Amino acid sequence: MEAVRRRPVAYAPAPFWRRRAVWAAAALVFAVAGGLGYWRLHAGAGGGGSLPSGPDPHDIAVLYFEDLSPNHDLGYLADGLTEGLIGALSEVRGLTVISKGGSGQFRGKAVPRDSIARALQVGTLVMGSVEPDAGKIRITVRLLDGSGAEFDHASFEQPVGNALAMSDTVAEEAARLIRVRLKEEIRIREQRAATSNPDAWAMQQRAELARKRGDSLYAAGDAAGFDRQYAASDSLAAAAQKLDDKWIDPVLLRGWLDYWRSRRTADSLPLEIARIADSGLVHAGRALAMDKGNADALQLRGDLRYWLWIGPAAEKDPVKAAYLLAGAQEDLEAATKANPGQAGAWATLSHLYYHVKDKGGHDIVFAARKALEEDAFLSNANVILNRLFQANYDLGEGIEARHWCDEGHHRFPADPNFVLCQLLVMTTNAQEPDPALAWKLVDSLVALTPESNRPYQRLNGQLVAAGVLARVPALKDSARRVVKRTLAAADNRVDATHDLSNIAAFVYTLLGDKDLALDQLTIFLNAHPDDRDTFRNDPGWWYRSLAQDPRYQQIVGGGH
Repeated sequence: MEAVRRRPVAYAPAPFWRRRAVWAAAALVFAVAGGLGYWRLHAGAGGGGSLPSGPDPHDIAVLYFEDLSPNHDLGYLADGLTEGLIGALSEVRGLTVISKGGSGQFRGKAVPRDSIARALQVGTLVMGSVEPDAGKIRITVRLLDGSGAEFDHASFEQPVGNALAMSDTVAEEAARLIRVRLKEEIRIREQRAATSNPDAWAMQQRAELARKRGDSLYAAGDAAGFDRQYAASDSLAAAAQKLDDKWIDPVLLRGWLDYWRSRRTADSLPLEIARIADSGLVHAGRALAMDKGNADALQLRGDLRYWLWIGPAAEKDPVKAAYLLAGAQEDLEAATKANPGQAGAWATLSHLYYHVKDKGGHDIVFAARKALEEDAFLSNANVILNRLFQANYDLGEGIEARHWCDEGHHRFPADPNFVLCQLLVMTTNAQEPDPALAWKLVDSLVALTPESNRPYQRLNGQLVAAGVLARVPALKDSARRVVKRTLAAADNRVDATHDLSNIAAFVYTLLGDKDLALDQLTIFLNAHPDDRDTFRNDPGWWYRSLAQDPRYQQIVGGGH
């Protein structure tokens, strides 16, 4: 995860899981959904036969087309045709089409087609390829069932410079093949061409391809390669913008490039981060001048404003900061009204709502659920799933918290957050405490944590395990010993911010040791005085049993 600057809040309790997770920004982690058993379509070539049971053939994934050119220089065209087809089929009523993020995780990878269908839980795959052929481009579209067996295919040729016609024909041929398979009328809406300039379209696809390469290099730890590819992408998008100055897509791409550059240079000086983000805001403003209700442009501006509010370059002037936060909320909510399927805007709102006084846990849950409902394959799906767990746990909704914890662990078994949440669930009434399992989970939590953070995470896990033991009457003394031993090991090198005292205070409330709980809470709040308002306004279910105690009221009021 990319850490972001923590900002004080005064509207909700801030227990340890929120302090260490909710202040983190979206990580670029690609998800693979769980699978279903595959099935084979019992039909002859070219269609026919009744639809089988199993994954619904109306659920469709368009896999990225292959570039079969000798020098692999048609990748931009292959990707552009794929993404155009995803967009066209997504407009067809009755079809559920996997997003670019879902299909993109298999781009260029040799994964069996039936495995892809199971992973994405679809009953129909659309594949394709592009290759040069005697001065033209040959395009092949293939339709596969959920078992990976080919149902039908179509091929056609187009002149090299006629990319826009290629995109239209690909959509028409895919619709025809799907129509035969489903034995239903499938109509592709007449697409209003985003640009009528084929050179601008081709340049934009090249820009998008350079951006993807940059993202891959960043994920691989190649910062210099990332910078080069993003610079190339920006230059190509600027060229596309010049070729068609009324087309919004190149302007938006340049804005998103600035957004991610500012996010991925978090170690740079705040002034440099702000400069890059401000450049993105200029592009967002240009896009909104072209189309004031464009959901993508609204999301871009909202994300940039929020990043300038919460990131390393966060605005220090309180009036300007309030303006940024309010503007971000207004933009992102407008984006979801303009397009209720704007998953990225919902995802950011699910984080932003932690900082808005008139929003609470239920608003956070609603926004996060909408994000995943609209795109289960968001690049930060693991973050959103963990947020759903956190918010429900904060609300005391143990059953719902357990559901999202299980879902996260199923999809992201190597993410330590979804091991930690299993421990936390056992501190609620949603699951019976299992001490043996708790200690196994602590070991897993430590093993999955990056080495630099393992000392803290080991103590963290031990304290939560103590909370599990505290729920077993015969093991309360064991729980006390674990807390005492863990706190003795928590020196300033491991826990300089005394966050572990917050967890220890919670465990002591489970044990009924009120004075010890208040002692630890005092240590925690002395280290985090800005959080006193939070604990005073709403102690949450962790500290509800202490809320009326005079000593608690003195502690959260600033006394010692």
